[in-house]
Amino acid sequence: MACTDTWDEHYGNEGRPVSDKSLLQVMEEQRDLGDFLKVLRATHVFSNNKPTNVTYADLLASDQTFTVWAPKDGQFNVDSLLAECQTVSGDSMCGQHFVQNHIAHFITNSTDMKAGPYAQ
Repeated sequence: MACTDTWDEHYGNEGRPVSDKSLLQVMEEQRDLGDFLKVLRATHVFSNNKPTNVTYADLLASDQTFTVWAPKDGQFNVDSLLAECQTVSGDSMCGQHFVQNHIAHFITNSTDMKAGPYAQ
């Protein structure tokens, strides 16, 4: 069965909590997400298997809706991920296998809030 929502009903913010800050701004206010933010700023979004000029930090600074499960500082090897982003293939792998595992497009409900997702 197909969805019958209009575009605005499906993608709009009606009835959803909305902030005047971008998700990136909210994350930058957290003192323990610096390593993850470094990786987001270094990892590019790919289109048709080619890197764009857009980073994942740029996406989270936009007005799109995301849910992020951000790992706190010290929970992963930031230096190895930043080194990986220095090559096109490494940048792609970091995006696909690390960053995209922490970001969902749209709002995601969670019954386990211990991880503390930051949603916009």
